[in-house]
Amino acid sequence: AAPEEEAPAEAAPEEEAPAEAAEADTTPAAEEAPAEAAPAPAAAEESPKQQLQCSGKKSEGDTLEWESFGKVERFLGGDLEDPETFKKMVAARSYNCELIIIAANEGGTLMAANTILNFHRLGIDHYILLVRTQEHCTRLTQLQDIEISCAWSTYMKNHKALPKFGIGDCPHCRDAFRLWVARIRYLGHMIRAGLNAMYIDTDVTFTVNPYPAFKEKKMKDHNLILQLEQHSANGLNIGVMYCQNCAPNGRSQWVFDETINRIEVILDMDDPTTIWAEDVEQGIVHPPFQWQGAKNIIWDQHTLNDVTESSVTGKESRRRSYHIGVKGEERQKYLNAHGYKNPPNFDMNQDGVQSLPLLLPTDAPGAGETLVGAPTWLVGGWAGVAGGRRPQR
Repeated sequence: AAPEEEAPAEAAPEEEAPAEAAEADTTPAAEEAPAEAAPAPAAAEESPKQQLQCSGKKSEGDTLEWESFGKVERFLGGDLEDPETFKKMVAARSYNCELIIIAANEGGTLMAANTILNFHRLGIDHYILLVRTQEHCTRLTQLQDIEISCAWSTYMKNHKALPKFGIGDCPHCRDAFRLWVARIRYLGHMIRAGLNAMYIDTDVTFTVNPYPAFKEKKMKDHNLILQLEQHSANGLNIGVMYCQNCAPNGRSQWVFDETINRIEVILDMDDPTTIWAEDVEQGIVHPPFQWQGAKNIIWDQHTLNDVTESSVTGKESRRRSYHIGVKGEERQKYLNAHGYKNPPNFDMNQDGVQSLPLLLPTDAPGAGETLVGAPTWLVGGWAGVAGGRRPQR
């Protein structure tokens, strides 16, 4: 087992969008803007620890452990949008109610293979690799030097809005947008299936098996654990996400489900990009604050940070993306009403664990569930726009 102070993961966070671009985003018509959620109590309620009920392999006896290599079944593919396929995948690949999802398009194959080899070196095999197509998955399962379990997803495939945002379903693009959104969707599905759900980017390396750090002492009573990029609940990086002992359909799961809901609303608008073009023509918006594409408007990381900010403050926050459909001068009014709520800060260099209660939805299961911004003793890495590299301690 890793010592408590030893860091199990070395992460290179996704690049954060420039602050100026975030200021210049856009969303649904102002009259369609969601009403602010009612303020919720500031303290988390106590709740009994979630007892996981899941299919899949279990360790023998009463002692749980997390070295699953050679103890789970291989999965040779299927579309995770099919409920029966998803159930079969969970039954084959999960271990002690734990499952890790990673994602890669064709251009990311080598990085995904390195991640899987990293898992295997630490005795971990309870993962599923999410890819774009059946053809890619089939090729991966036929490799001779590494045994890969994978699945594909048709979620949002051929969605008419993707090209408008500059995010067509591209096999070798650096930004695999459809897979990025799908990973969040399936984290919610995994929690609903009774699993402890983990996602890591393929530029993350485990230096030791991470589970002892998650399961013992400081971390074991916390639920939604995300990598810190900046110091607050709206400065999270989603290169490392873990939800343990989270109630199905509860407050932690809502963070993932609501992120998907918000992205889908924007994608299903008639054409929000035309609103932005009109602003440029009328001189309301000037370069370099013009249309920036998906990363600054419907980027999953931005959207999820709005959702976590909403949950820990009990107030609606949609600053980063939802104003895409608000025209012209009305946009600033919208931002004033739905902008940053200044949630409490995390101490990135703390020796302990600082958590915030999740407050939304107020009527959902999971009262008492908490959000943790992982301190640097747990996850180190380059923090994008938030400063230099923060080594693990």
